[in-house]
Amino acid sequence: MQRLLQEHARFNGRQQKRLSPLRGLVFCGCCGGIMKESFTRKAPAKSYRYYLCQKDTRRIRSTCPLKRVPAAELESLLLSEIGVMLAKPETLAGVMQAAKELDANGGRLQSRQVLSACGDLAKVWDLMFPVEQYKFMRTVIAKVTVHPDKVAIEYDTHGLEHVIAETKEVSA
Repeated sequence: MQRLLQEHARFNGRQQKRLSPLRGLVFCGCCGGIMKESFTRKAPAKSYRYYLCQKDTRRIRSTCPLKRVPAAELESLLLSEIGVMLAKPETLAGVMQAAKELDANGGRLQSRQVLSACGDLAKVWDLMFPVEQYKFMRTVIAKVTVHPDKVAIEYDTHGLEHVIAETKEVSA
């Protein structure tokens, strides 16, 4: 009997925290509150992740026009924007200059390596562990503000230097 209960147990008394890649980075553009990831399960194997404005969930009457922002759509939008930002010629030139300054051995990071990494960002994202996704977003993005009609992204310029350094270590 105990074995059957343990096999069918759904909740062990503790909530398990999921490491969200955008935890603490997403803010509501209407009220400025932080948006936290939540999920719902429709079938045993299917769950839907989304972001909710925490200020609005604490109110008695919902006043925020942002109800739920799908997490997968927000993440794919951010990945495409990061790829576009990194592939711009002026950004690429800045990345190459930073790579030269970071390089202690005299080797150079090839621009085609950087362009390839930017183009494959969405493909690589699905293969990354949640911890790696979390660290990558923390390194590149400082803040994401979600408005009803747009998404504003603030990049962390110092974090890009760390990405370059790690890319060079892997390619060496």
